[in-house]
Amino acid sequence: MISFINGELAYKDPGMTVVDVGGIGYEILITNSTYNQLPETGYIVKLFTRLIIKEDELQLYGFFSKEELSLFLMILNVNGIGPKGAAALLSSFPAEALRSAIADENSALLAKTPGIGKKTAQRIILEIKDKINKPAVCAAKNVENCTAEISEGVAALVNLGYSHDEAKSAVESVKEQKGENIALQDIIKQSLKVLSNL
Repeated sequence: MISFINGELAYKDPGMTVVDVGGIGYEILITNSTYNQLPETGYIVKLFTRLIIKEDELQLYGFFSKEELSLFLMILNVNGIGPKGAAALLSSFPAEALRSAIADENSALLAKTPGIGKKTAQRIILEIKDKINKPAVCAAKNVENCTAEISEGVAALVNLGYSHDEAKSAVESVKEQKGENIALQDIIKQSLKVLSNL
């Protein structure tokens, strides 16, 4: 099994990247979240990977963080969910937002993912909810975590179709109004309300 790929980023595109390891180019399927965190081509990158073996091909999925890979594997074990469906979920939501949606049993939000209907979303929640640890609220004393939550919230809204500037403005507005002790899922919910009033 290929646990990770560490090499020079030779090519990147939403959905796929190529990493050069010792002169061999590994084509790796990626999520939007991973794509957004990749450096420019020519730089060294490390992706945590999972090799999917099909009857007619081998597919290597790569993730910028171990957490994203862990969620991918959990979702992959849900009955009726293939690697494309699991990757689609992680492309629609940052890992923390997806974890929070599952923990909150928010099937309506999950069902917004292309190819994931309401019944599939409910099945995902039913099968892995108990394995999910709900993200902690953003504590004022932990500035690093708070900044990360703002970034995750903006990324989630961008994946839902809003511009980066709109998303950032809405998230910052919510954080200012609601204070630091607000969970990521609530940041996203409140930000959507702000954006709907624009």
